[in-house]
Amino acid sequence: MVFQDMLEKACDKYIPYFDSNVAVKHCRPTMDKDVRKLNRRKNRLWTRYMGTRDPNNYKQYCKCCNKVRAITRKACRDFEFQLAVKATVEPKQFWNYANSVLKKRSKIPELYVNADKHLTTSDHEKVEILSNFFCQCLHQKIR
Repeated sequence: MVFQDMLEKACDKYIPYFDSNVAVKHCRPTMDKDVRKLNRRKNRLWTRYMGTRDPNNYKQYCKCCNKVRAITRKACRDFEFQLAVKATVEPKQFWNYANSVLKKRSKIPELYVNADKHLTTSDHEKVEILSNFFCQCLHQKIR
């Protein structure tokens, strides 16, 4: 017990606390209580449909899904409009949001071209390497 208490005190003292949700909140439009409630309803309707496979449940889910999509798109437009209005007053918030939206992230990491440990430089090379690899695997399974 003594060791555990000392360990917890040391962890609290020397390990910095960071709430990851705080950094994300300012880059997204806020969702009010009604939108969250509608989103939960949409998820419940989807679960109900998957359990029964009833076409009426699917129609209800589609209607709710369309409502959620329309409301969230409107909220996003309003949020971006407010950012644009306040861009001269709060440029840091504007550029933070702009950079989070405009960053192009490659989902496929760099790949080795050959045994010489040469890495790919473009997405086109990655596609060629992966297609050749999967074709070879497919041919080996067929034989």
